[in-house]
Amino acid sequence: MSPLMRVKRIVDYRKAVQKKHFDGLIVSLVDIWGEMIGAVFSRDLERKERSRLSHQQKAVRSGDLPFPIYTAVHVREGVSSDTFAEWVEFTPFEYGIRDFKVFSPMEDIASQRINGMVTTRSKEFNLSFLQGVWGSAFAAAIERWAGALLNSNESLVMWVLNRAIEWSGLSHWRPLAAVLPNFMKGIPALPTCSRRIQMSLKEAFADHCPPGDRLELSSIDDFDKEESDAKRKKVESSLPTDQKTTQEGHATKRGERSRLSLQVQQNDHMMVVDAGVDFNLPFPPLLRPERPTNVFLVFDFSWYGSQTVSPFQELLKAKDWAAEHGWKFPNIPDDIFNPNNLKEYYILEDCEDPECPVVVFFPLCNVSRRTVAIAGQDEGFAKVDPFSDVYSTFNFNYKTEDFDRLHELCRFNTSLAVEAIRSIIARRVV
Repeated sequence: MSPLMRVKRIVDYRKAVQKKHFDGLIVSLVDIWGEMIGAVFSRDLERKERSRLSHQQKAVRSGDLPFPIYTAVHVREGVSSDTFAEWVEFTPFEYGIRDFKVFSPMEDIASQRINGMVTTRSKEFNLSFLQGVWGSAFAAAIERWAGALLNSNESLVMWVLNRAIEWSGLSHWRPLAAVLPNFMKGIPALPTCSRRIQMSLKEAFADHCPPGDRLELSSIDDFDKEESDAKRKKVESSLPTDQKTTQEGHATKRGERSRLSLQVQQNDHMMVVDAGVDFNLPFPPLLRPERPTNVFLVFDFSWYGSQTVSPFQELLKAKDWAAEHGWKFPNIPDDIFNPNNLKEYYILEDCEDPECPVVVFFPLCNVSRRTVAIAGQDEGFAKVDPFSDVYSTFNFNYKTEDFDRLHELCRFNTSLAVEAIRSIIARRVV
């Protein structure tokens, strides 16, 4: 039995989830998954409960360490994520939704707000819960495993899970999505209101909020909107005719999302899930113009099941997302994937547009490594199959030799691109 499923651990998970429930907060499978993650990273239960994302501020404030940006997506109950899935950014300093132009201090993530003002203050969620949010796709695995064990359909699985929660005394229950207080409740539709109105809102908040209760409203006046529309039209005008129909579809989708976003301000809570619900490559926080990025090194280590399956599926979704928002992204040729000529890395670049970022894409594959002998490594390193069941998404326990072989394969593949990356940086960054 896994150490994570021992009786003592399960009792600890239950106590933690019940405490959150008794504090008046909604719980879900994500809470249980977060507790399991916390148990992996910290054997000290008290230390795990004390850890907060905002505590990372000290580590990154000087700029000596990489700045962490974590992501999830805000979804609506009963609405397909294809229609509404707004990316939420989490950093040690703040969290928020760029498309809504609203960010709040990380310390207040568990607090209730109305019209931007804190009405009920709660302690910041512990780090393990947020880690569960960012990886909440694995919470779905709990349901999947239960379904396999019961050999039943989803409704029966959820009935059993709900009964178990009720027997534990937890009435505020949502199965897979994490539920956060809606920090945007009561705030007007900021992406369409004028700078003058926003300044009035900020002044009103300043008069009523205690010191330290700040809610940042990014400026986006009519000029900003016109500039954004002009940029989107410029990108669309340069597209081939056969791609303009796709752009019209993006415009329709943007309109539907805008309509749904107007309803967000009415809700007490917001539902967030693993960003992989939209797509598995977290481009949105770095494609935004406030963080101009010249070069992306993209490592897609998703488990596709076979090297004969295209590894470009998620990258194509990221490209569509960029087009939908009017942001530049290099073209991905239709014939780029050839299972008989798979490469360790691909360079995607618009040589005629220096403002378009370069993407160096690393799929998970074993091609050249099979023919290379390296001292101190046995034949198993050369023949490692990254898509064997050993490396399945739902396998969390690797033997040391399996881990070392996969790690070495990734190191080897990356080393093949070192000179190419240096050349790109010299051309586009330095």
